[in-house]
Amino acid sequence: KPHSIMLAKKNPILPFEDEISLEFLSEKNDANLFFFGNSNKKRPHNIVMGRMFDGHVLDMIELGITNYEKISDFKGVGKRTGGRPLMLFEGQKWENDENLKKLRNIFIDFFRGEASPKVSLESLDHAMVLTAPENSGEIHFRNYLIAYKESGSNVPDIELIPMGPNADLSIRRKRFASSELWREATARSFQLEPKKVKNKKVNEMMERVGRIHIGKQDVYGIKVRKVKALRNSGKKKGESEEMNSPANEAAKS
Repeated sequence: KPHSIMLAKKNPILPFEDEISLEFLSEKNDANLFFFGNSNKKRPHNIVMGRMFDGHVLDMIELGITNYEKISDFKGVGKRTGGRPLMLFEGQKWENDENLKKLRNIFIDFFRGEASPKVSLESLDHAMVLTAPENSGEIHFRNYLIAYKESGSNVPDIELIPMGPNADLSIRRKRFASSELWREATARSFQLEPKKVKNKKVNEMMERVGRIHIGKQDVYGIKVRKVKALRNSGKKKGESEEMNSPANEAAKS
């Protein structure tokens, strides 16, 4: 919440057998990500995570859940509503296994939220850790509350407190996009990217400031405006000097 919608109605949907129902609900609710949960005798405690592109299923992966622990099992701890987690993927298998690479990408799309240039330290209140051991096919999914402690400096000490939900996940079925479809879905449009404008920036007061570059100016050759008042004052001064000359005084006498 508030960036998700929970559908309480029990719809008979089988994502890997029939994608039409998922595509219909995705278009109806304007959702590009879907999280589906069900349980049956063949696949108990089952979840499906997936993404949509252009109104159709792009990729999805089915996970089995074991050793589940709810948030309510941990008394006295809880995260802030709407907070984004710090995500940590432990293990070399996240880099070497193609299925885990796709799963990591799906997890990041689900929990990263909107992109922001700066993040407040206080908003980072919980961590999500996914561990893939080398000798096991399971993925350990754990959540921790981040508690900030005084350290005597500007950088606080950090304590991780288990808070849930926790579970062990195992990959069951998956359906990934082809290389051509994936390339089309991840292509960035140049029209959507903001064009860089030279010599323009926004200052701390959110004001647009520009810089203008001009060539070398010849100060002595600049033509300035001739002020009429200055010309008249010079003419009157010359006339007053002529009136006070000795020849004019002799003529008066």
